[in-house]
This record gives sequence, C-alpha cells and structure tokens, in this order.
Amino acid sequence: MGKVLAGAGVLLLSMFIVVVMMVGSFGDQQACRPGASAIDPSSVPQGSVQGYEHDQLMNAAIIAKVAADRGLPARAQLVGVMTAMGESSLRNIGYGDDIHGVTNPDGSLTCSLGLFQQQWCLGWGTREQVLDPVYAAGAFFDRLVQIPSWDSMEPTLAINRVQGNSDPYHYAKFESTANEILAALGGVKPGIGGCAGSGEWQSPINVSTPGLHIEDFYGMRSAALFGHAYLHSGLDLAGVPVGTPILAASSGTVDHVSTVDQNDEGMNVRIKHADGSETRYLHLSQTLVREGDKVSAGTPIGALGNTGLSTGAHLHFGVWVDGAPIDPIPFTRARGLDLCTLPIGNDLTVANSCK
Repeated sequence: MGKVLAGAGVLLLSMFIVVVMMVGSFGDQQACRPGASAIDPSSVPQGSVQGYEHDQLMNAAIIAKVAADRGLPARAQLVGVMTAMGESSLRNIGYGDDIHGVTNPDGSLTCSLGLFQQQWCLGWGTREQVLDPVYAAGAFFDRLVQIPSWDSMEPTLAINRVQGNSDPYHYAKFESTANEILAALGGVKPGIGGCAGSGEWQSPINVSTPGLHIEDFYGMRSAALFGHAYLHSGLDLAGVPVGTPILAASSGTVDHVSTVDQNDEGMNVRIKHADGSETRYLHLSQTLVREGDKVSAGTPIGALGNTGLSTGAHLHFGVWVDGAPIDPIPFTRARGLDLCTLPIGNDLTVANSCK
C-alpha cells in the first residue's frame, strides 16, 4: 500500500508542476464584487430572524437600501447591518453610553445616538440627523468608503476603523446573523463573485476530496497534548492521503517558502493577499512555488504531508491579520467560503468554532 501511494504521489506532484508552470505567471486579477441588492423596507416580512423583530428588520432594510442607492457592493450592506447590531441592536435609540457616565478622551460625556451610536457633538451631524436612520446610514458609509481596501478587510476590522471602539473584534459575533437577516430581506451573500481574483476564496483542499474533514479548530489547546497550553493558530484539515494537492485559498504573492521539515511548521508556504491578510499552509510534503510568485485562487502550491511538529498527515491552514493569527472560520465565511460545510472529526482538542 505504501508503494502504491508513493507512486501515486509522484504522479500527482508531476502533474502539479505542469499546472504551476501554466498558471504561475498569472497576475492578480480584479476582484469580483457583487452589487448590493435593492431591498425595499416597505416589504420587510413579518416575524423575526434570529430574535430580531420586525422593527429591527426594518432598520436593517433601511441600512441596506442606503448602501444600494449609493451603488456600493453587497459587502457594504453586511458591514452596515453588523455595525448597527453591535451598536444599538438595530434599534433607533435616543440615548447612548453617556447615561452610564462614559466619557471621551478629553473627559466630556459621549453624545452617541441612533442606530450607529454616532456622536452628534463630534461632527457626525446634528442630534436630529443622527436619529434619522437614512442620514445615519449615509454618514456611516461616507466614512467607510474612505478607508483603503475596506471591502477586502475583515468586516469587524473595517467597522472598527470607522467607529473607533476599543475592541476591533467586537462586531465579529454579529456577522453570521447579519448575513441571515440580509438573506431574509432578499440580499445577496457578499464575497461571492463568480470569477478569479483577490476577492475569490476557496478551500485549500478540494472539498469534494473523499474523506476530507475538519480535524481541529483554531483556539487554545490544553497542556494534555504536548505538556503545555498554547494557541493552535489555525484550522486542521485531514482525512486525505499524503500528496493531496494543496491550493492557494485566494490570489496573492508568495512571501515565504520553507523546504526544511525539521521545524515545528515543517515544509510550508505563506501567501500575502491584497487586503493585507496572509494565509499559511503548514506540514507539507512538497512545495511547488517560490517566494515572489504570483498565484491565483486554486493554484497548486504544494502537497499535503506530515512534516514538522505533526501527529498525522494533515494541512494546518492559518490566516494572519496585522501580524497575528485569527480564526479562519469567520474570516473565510465573510468571503463566501464556509468551511463549516465539511464534516467535523470526533477527536477535537479545541472548541468547535462552527457552532
């Protein structure tokens, strides 16, 4: 059996090299951005979505309509709705954190109001304007579009750049429900473009590969495994043989390649993407790209292996933003790739973040 697999691996790797030669010269292509759906607030269905009632869904529809009226991509609708969920639970409230004594850096009480909790006394408009959902949504989008590459950033980070709150990941927990709300209102799922480019994301292992499953998640591991607690900084994909093709999850530039297997990460590849994020592919048995190569989503970059500090054949898929690892699940889901559709193994050492 070992010889058969080894022979198959050589054949696969030869085929990979041919493919890489064919596609390695491709440059980054323009991202495909679906336009915002024209959502009519007057046609919001009765009932609730994930606990958000009709009046809250009406406010979500208003935000989505403002984005569409301005010709913004669907991602703006998601970002806008997530923001209002995190600030006011999609309610146009006439008070803010000042009632709890919250102050600005200069010691003055905050003056936050409305869906987006915009401080009217700090340049967001008049008190009456920030309490107008249409005006408030427009003011938010005016500032959002001034952020370079906002539509390629993780939504919660883009929101943080506008709102300036202390926790940049405060809004991440609202992303999944915001998508459900937009779908219920007739919106499109942001991140699905239907063409290759920096806006397209796909699984680093073909999802139709027999046996492929999630072996472990991003998060803290206890000391039981290696004798000390540590952060497991990515998603483990397993259940497929050594030599299985590993693909670039999105277009970008290869900024690191290691062909040495005597280290914790084993043979590995790192790719820098247009939005500043980086994807990492660890424990490979073979690398097929060089530093500086331009790759497109789906380009073969290596083969699955068991090198480095690894207890079995698998791919450790990591996503890094601003020099730190983050959970790949919400990051890729926001870009149209839901890895939670894969089967999940039974011997997890980290909590399931698909739930």
